[in-house]
Amino acid sequence: VQWLILRRHFPGAAKWIWSTAVGSGLAFALAVLIAGAAGQSWFLGGLIGGAIGGVVAGLIQQTLLREYLAETGLWVVASAVAWAVALIIMGIAMGAAVGRPAGSPGLVMVMLLAIVAVLIKAAITGVALMRSVQQSA
Repeated sequence: VQWLILRRHFPGAAKWIWSTAVGSGLAFALAVLIAGAAGQSWFLGGLIGGAIGGVVAGLIQQTLLREYLAETGLWVVASAVAWAVALIIMGIAMGAAVGRPAGSPGLVMVMLLAIVAVLIKAAITGVALMRSVQQSA
């Protein structure tokens, strides 16, 4: 979603995909590691892993945004909040799914919550990105 906004305004927007992949991988890895270390606390894993991964992704992406936008400070905060919220939702869903048989209604709920989490993340970062573009215009 972010790339769709950026490609209209910036010629180097393809780099965005790579920075998002790095930040996403880090956020998910940290969430799983922290959840495991915290005794399967998926909430805690999502909160801390999502926030740290979101900051890292946001900082990487901010370096790309600075080439084209005057105001990028909101981006890192929005990225951290968006990732934390999304991974908390996904973490709670994952915690509820552990031990359930394949095809159970609970797993369908997990998939629906994952979709909701991604949409919430996209909304938070999309609003922040649009604000940054507007403030820099």
